[in-house]
Amino acid sequence: MGQCIILFKNKDYKNLLFRLRFTLVYRVIEEYNMSRYQWGLKKMAPVQYRDHLLAV
Repeated sequence: MGQCIILFKNKDYKNLLFRLRFTLVYRVIEEYNMSRYQWGLKKMAPVQYRDHLLAV
């Protein structure tokens, strides 16, 4: 609890919240592009489909 008070006193919580939001958004985008298979892309993840098109 003491660390939270120090963060709020130093106004570092804004930077911490920004980094947390950035990390969460990055994880969602990464999951969408790397492991979410889509029916419209021949049942491949977007990255796999792109690599498939480039290989042809």
